[in-house]
Amino acid sequence: MRRRDQLQQCITLATVIICLLVLVGIWGIDAVCRLFSSANQVIYVIDDRPDSEMPTDIPEDPFRDTEDSDRSNPDSGDLKIRTAGIDIFGEYHVIHKTAESIHTGTLLQIDAVHPFTGNVNTLTGFENKNDYYRLKDMTLQVQSPVVEAMNEMAEAYYLFSGRADFLIYSTTEVYNTPGSLYPEFLPDRATGYCLDLAFLNDDGSISHITDNNNGWLLENAYQFGFVFSYTTINQSQSGISPAPYHLRYVGKEHAAVMHDNTMDLHTYLEALRSYTIEKSYFYEPMHLEIYYAPANSLGTTRISVDENKNYTISGNNTDGFIVCVSDTD
Repeated sequence: MRRRDQLQQCITLATVIICLLVLVGIWGIDAVCRLFSSANQVIYVIDDRPDSEMPTDIPEDPFRDTEDSDRSNPDSGDLKIRTAGIDIFGEYHVIHKTAESIHTGTLLQIDAVHPFTGNVNTLTGFENKNDYYRLKDMTLQVQSPVVEAMNEMAEAYYLFSGRADFLIYSTTEVYNTPGSLYPEFLPDRATGYCLDLAFLNDDGSISHITDNNNGWLLENAYQFGFVFSYTTINQSQSGISPAPYHLRYVGKEHAAVMHDNTMDLHTYLEALRSYTIEKSYFYEPMHLEIYYAPANSLGTTRISVDENKNYTISGNNTDGFIVCVSDTD
C-alpha cells in the first residue's frame, strides 16, 4: 500500500513538472513572438506636440519655411512627418527594382552631368487627343499619361479663355532644326514626358509662348501634373536658359507639392533625400506619403510599399527612387 502511494506521488510530481515545462515553453514562445512583432509593427505617428515640448535636435525640414509657416495651420505649407517601422510580413510587401530602373520614371534629374539614358519604347501618339488644342505634326509622340493631362489642361484653358489655340510644337526632339520656333537644347525632351507649346493664331501663323503671355500656364499647369523644367531660378544649376514654353509632366501629386513649396524639380529631388520610409514626407492636402529609397549600387534594390494603397515609384536618374503613396483612390 505504501509503495502504491509513493508511486502515485511520483506520477503526480512528474505531471506537475511536465505542466510547468509546457507553461514555460508557451511563455517563452509568446515572448519571442511579441518581441519580433514589436520590432516590425507598422506605426504611424503624427507629432502634434506644441513647439515648447518638441526636442531640439530635430534636423531642419527642407520643405518648411521656418520663419513664415504656422504649425497650427494645415494649409500653411508646414507639412507633417510620419514615422513608421516596416512589417513586410503584414501590410507591406517588397518591390524589386533593377539598377537600370533609376533611369525610368517621371522624376528624373536630367542635366549635363546626368543625361537621360532610359528606355522610351512606350511612347504613343495623340490619337486620343480632344479638340481643344492642335498638333504641329501628327507624328509627335509622348508617354501616354501626357496625352490625358494635356487634354484636361487644354479643356480647362478653353473654359477660361474661350480659345483652343494651344499648339504642341515639339515633344521628344532634344534639338529642333535650325530656324525652328524652339531650337534650344533641352535634354529632358528625350524622356517623352515633355511638351513645347506655342499659340496657333487665327490666320494660321504660330507665336512663341514667352514670359509675358504664359500667365495662365504659370498659375495652372501644376493642377494637371506639369511643371516648368527650365526657369530663372534653376538656370545656374541646369545651365539652360529659361524656357517658358516647355512643360514636363511629373504627375499631379508631385506637381502640387512642388507648387505649394515653390520648388523646381532639382530642388524637390534634393529635399526628398532627407525623407525615407521610416520618416516620410506627409502632404496633407492630398493624403500623400512620399519617401526616397537609395538604390543598391551592387544589384537589385528592395523597396517596401503598402500593398493596400495606391503608389508610384520613379527613379531619380542619379542614385535612387522616389515613392509616392496615396491614401485615396
